[in-house]
Amino acid sequence: MNDLLGQYVRIALLQGKPQDLPGDSRQLRIGVALSFVMYVLLESQVSGLALGVATALLDIGLSALTMWLALVAWNRTERFNQAFGALSGASAVIAVAAAPMFLMLPAVAEEGQRLSPVIGYSFFLMVWSLSLLGFVIRHTFTVSMPISVIAAVVVFVLLTNIQYSLLAWLRPEAAESQVSDVDAEVFPARAVSESAFMSATGRKSVAEALLLVTDDNIRCPEIPVEVSSGNVTGVSGATEAGLV
Repeated sequence: MNDLLGQYVRIALLQGKPQDLPGDSRQLRIGVALSFVMYVLLESQVSGLALGVATALLDIGLSALTMWLALVAWNRTERFNQAFGALSGASAVIAVAAAPMFLMLPAVAEEGQRLSPVIGYSFFLMVWSLSLLGFVIRHTFTVSMPISVIAAVVVFVLLTNIQYSLLAWLRPEAAESQVSDVDAEVFPARAVSESAFMSATGRKSVAEALLLVTDDNIRCPEIPVEVSSGNVTGVSGATEAGLV
């Protein structure tokens, strides 16, 4: 077991290869179980347990289906256990790295602290997750690095959109809450989950990550407005409009 965990760590660091893992179903089950547990633990911090479980099942299920169909198309189904086991186990490692950020999210949202460190770390984890996916694709399908990177981005974004659409269909109120103003403070941090993260660290979060640079994800102080003598004047004095 310790050797297997060490192999997952090496793969997460892009040092080991999926082919280094045992090809049996036991290894696959362990990798998927680790990924699922970490995914639920992290996602439930911001979405609640029920939505965290649903998101984890959808994410891991869609990822497994995509990997299987691709291997069928390439006539390499014998590599599924190693490929998806590597992706799942290594994603769990990335989820562990994401844990401190998720644990501090409630305090950040409640106290209105600056989100810059959270956004920066989320971006780092998203890049790490994409790198892992591209790394697994490269060694599983024996393709060049540019092809594997492009494939990773396409798969990441595609599965993100599919997953979000399914969640919106199954639980419209949950999908709506994810883009609400109340949730804006923790919105950027989910760029990790869907880690993946292919599991964690997360893929619906890719779409969310695209919103990290928008004003909606940054806490802005309220600007007091004074109404007097038929005029509306902001504190800066830069905007003044007469009311008829």
